[in-house]
Amino acid sequence: MSDISDDDNEISFTVKFLGRVEVVRSEGMQVLNEAIQSLKMPDKESSAKVQKKNKVSLFLSMSGIDILEHKTKFMLYTCPLSSVSFCAVIPTTPKVFGFVAKHPAADMYHCYLFQSKKFSHLLVSIIGDAFRATKREESLRGGGRDLIVEALRHKNKLLQRENAELRMRLSASGDPLLQNRHKIYRLQFATAHGDKDCTFWRNVLWSDETKIELFGHNDHRYVWRKKGEACKPKNTIPTVKHGGGSIMWGRFAAIGTGALQKIDGIMR
Repeated sequence: MSDISDDDNEISFTVKFLGRVEVVRSEGMQVLNEAIQSLKMPDKESSAKVQKKNKVSLFLSMSGIDILEHKTKFMLYTCPLSSVSFCAVIPTTPKVFGFVAKHPAADMYHCYLFQSKKFSHLLVSIIGDAFRATKREESLRGGGRDLIVEALRHKNKLLQRENAELRMRLSASGDPLLQNRHKIYRLQFATAHGDKDCTFWRNVLWSDETKIELFGHNDHRYVWRKKGEACKPKNTIPTVKHGGGSIMWGRFAAIGTGALQKIDGIMR
């Protein structure tokens, strides 16, 4: 599965993350094979971080490669493209591919391994094309940037994107439905009483009412269920014929709150 976004020149794939292994060389098919063996048979001295083939979202762009947990979108690893030195599909296992990247703040290399049924060769091709395009751009600018600075800039861009996504998830707060006449009345009240002092407001009594439900819920409830399971007890909410609730009226002022009063009948 892939999601392509033309706005930020970014493409994402859902793949299985096999793990990350520290390697001694920066390139070569033998590096990938040794990393696979380290994941299969980790020892005490190995730095291999074995995963349970968790699904991850692999984001590829001209700035780098981001590895995020598929469900939570939690950032696992981020690698600037300039730090990638090798990428290939393992010939003996065509579904498995990986790339080698240099640590931005230390003199070491890590191999990242993935598994994909359909996109292994495509992903390797995309990473290679993006890497070559980045190198051409750097040569035109007269040299590459420092890896640490690039990693920090890339991380900042990622945080800005996550912040924008979180803002989009925020739902609007619930406010009373006001018609035009309600807005006019409120404006008239505010204009007439805006200059009143504290002595006036100490003599004002505020009131409101609410419905107290003794059984059940007065709002809609939703459940995730399979076809044919609508009547199972875990997917239903018990109800009774009588209302099981009442209207309560209360009041408060500057000196404190008043007692609740039960309203029998209909408030008009």
